[in-house]
Amino acid sequence: MIRFPFTIILLLLSVNGASAENYYLQAVKSTRPDDEMLMKSREKVKEYKKVEIQDDLEVPPFHKRGDWETESLKKTFCTQCHLSPPHTKNLRSRAFLNMHTQFIACETCHMRPEGVDFDYQWVNYRDQSVVEADAGLFRQPINLQKKQNTPDAEKRKTDVLVKIAPFKDNQTAMILNSHAFAEQTTKIWETGSEEERVKRRAIIHQPLKEKGPQCDACHQKDNPLLDLNALGAEKAQAKRILNHIVPQFFKRYKEDDQKIRINSLLQ
Repeated sequence: MIRFPFTIILLLLSVNGASAENYYLQAVKSTRPDDEMLMKSREKVKEYKKVEIQDDLEVPPFHKRGDWETESLKKTFCTQCHLSPPHTKNLRSRAFLNMHTQFIACETCHMRPEGVDFDYQWVNYRDQSVVEADAGLFRQPINLQKKQNTPDAEKRKTDVLVKIAPFKDNQTAMILNSHAFAEQTTKIWETGSEEERVKRRAIIHQPLKEKGPQCDACHQKDNPLLDLNALGAEKAQAKRILNHIVPQFFKRYKEDDQKIRINSLLQ
């Protein structure tokens, strides 16, 4: 029996861990879609119509599409098919949800497998490297009285390619559109048969939920989805996020067709 030194064993374990696929890819590649999944996927594939966004659609100086939409969302795997920005259906909340895409990964809200716990960290979308937690990464002032961050924090804040993403086993539980699997998916969608597109759509959506969590999953004090302190938020920042007035406003809606006057937001 060959006995390896302990340091070599640790090296082998680290190499194997580094080469292992992340949670999302593992879930996708282990999926064996049943008839119900394929039927639903087939309906979606037949309904799909590509929407072209007009780059020059703006009315200056106010109604102008921000550069963050193309710079940030074009790197996500999801926007190979979904619109950028992606939230369009709910007239009441879509603007607020689309604002979140500037600093929240799609998978943070839409990857909610039962019995699986994720850690959440800041990720640079240029190379999926981990970004050290810092209060300046949040899109709000650290010092509310001064209404501004420090110059260094302000510079970091404007980097829309840094977002909060899910982690599992010390790896990001997501892929970008530059990944080989994402490129293969694009090729299947463009040149594959209908059955290939149906199956691919079924497996890439299996680990995901169509609807994300309600606003108060994060914006509440007792058990928020995101650990804001671990993400670098200052105490005052975390308090403002957890007690944000907009989620409290939305909780007043009891019915989908209920209308509330905007001045009630101030109550």
